[in-house]
Amino acid sequence: MNAAPAAGRTRTPSIQRRVLALVLAASAALWLGAAALTYLDARHELDELLDAHLAQAAALLAVQQSGEQEAQRDDAPVLHRYAPRVAF
Repeated sequence: MNAAPAAGRTRTPSIQRRVLALVLAASAALWLGAAALTYLDARHELDELLDAHLAQAAALLAVQQSGEQEAQRDDAPVLHRYAPRVAF
């Protein structure tokens, strides 16, 4: 039969429960940290990709506005490291 603890006396959790709580808290903290770093890295890479797309569009507009002869092959300038080379 389980008797209620005496007044003023609280029951302390077992070592197993404390270790389990510590391991779960550490795992949750590590997962949250990894998720935050992954989000920041993905956001940075997406920004780089969008910058490259804008740089490519700007390069194409610069070549189009240059007004040089159509028969001559022009290379659009590379303005960003992720921008693909375009020639027409």
